Amino acid sequence: MSRQGSIFYRLLNSLKEQQSFGKSKYAVKKKAREEAIKNGLHGQDIFNAMNDAVFNAGIFSVQTYATYRNEVKRFADWCKSKGVKNKDFDKTKDMVSDYLSEKISLGQSAWSIKVARAALRKAYKDNNLANDIKIPERKLKDITRSRLERPDDKKINLDNYKDLIDFCKSSGLRRREVSAITANDIYKKDDRLYVHVKNGKGGKTREVPVLKKYQPKIESILEKAKDRGNERLFTRIPEHLDIHSMRREYAQERFIEIRGRKYKKHTRDKRDREAVREVSRNLGHNRENVTVSHYLS
Repeated sequence: MSRQGSIFYRLLNSLKEQQSFGKSKYAVKKKAREEAIKNGLHGQDIFNAMNDAVFNAGIFSVQTYATYRNEVKRFADWCKSKGVKNKDFDKTKDMVSDYLSEKISLGQSAWSIKVARAALRKAYKDNNLANDIKIPERKLKDITRSRLERPDDKKINLDNYKDLIDFCKSSGLRRREVSAITANDIYKKDDRLYVHVKNGKGGKTREVPVLKKYQPKIESILEKAKDRGNERLFTRIPEHLDIHSMRREYAQERFIEIRGRKYKKHTRDKRDREAVREVSRNLGHNRENVTVSHYLS
């Protein structure tokens, strides 16, 4: 059997067919919602229609595609370890539930199992694949991303990237967003610096307030880049630089700016909820519960 018939190749080819890089997930969801309402749907049915539309629209992010590629490679290797031949590809879809069950039994996190399931659902173009598998609940105590020291952190001389680090901490942008920022995207309004994100997650734009304590540093960066106009502000962002931890730091500092104190768990204060909502907008997140669990807690 040629390589073209391998389990991995066929799954990967399916993912490639669904590449929709640059397409707006937000626009897809908005259109699906409008159509659902027009068709008389309500509540959960609208939510389901939006999810189905997003699933059928393809893979929007290069990073998501890369993650899914790695996941289907793991699954293909697992199938081979179980003695499945390339010619028996049609059997592999029925093995997905067993694969996920094995991951659960090995104690893998709910996050990694959900990502694996999402990748395989895309690869097999079946949004209900492995619905019979009950994935363990996500637990806040299991979140370790950017909260523990990582070996990669020691590979970088941070002194060489002071401007980049200050900018990331001051604005909370995603890695891809930082890489696209130019000096012209940073502006001042009412004595406050803002960063204009032209193409955030889902293709959405947003205006991000720079943390006040970093404003002099960002003004200094702009002064050094004043003749660069629309050139990228940062031409190199080390792969191992933990941008996510800086987003988390920004979220916590931004909440303090708004409320004058740290976030308190299980708060019912209306002003706290409004502050969380504002921080979510600054981060470019739709779900406030994600902001609370991944950034503020």
